[in-house]
Amino acid sequence: MFKKGPPENEGFMWCSKEGGQGLYWSEEETGALKMVSGLVLDYQWDSSEYSIMLHAIPIEICLKTNNKKPNNEN
Repeated sequence: MFKKGPPENEGFMWCSKEGGQGLYWSEEETGALKMVSGLVLDYQWDSSEYSIMLHAIPIEICLKTNNKKPNNEN
């Protein structure tokens, strides 16, 4: 889900959190997005901090796995 990135012209915060056949996210991806979003929001961070965290996570994953940057970072 993080390597895929949010839909074009949308951020993780504003994109649909629904997943399934024919939708942007799979059910597994939407579950992960909801879980991570919930954890970040539990810290009571504002939208800027939420955005920074949800952009930092995929970059760190790609660096750790030696993959190219996420789609929205190329």
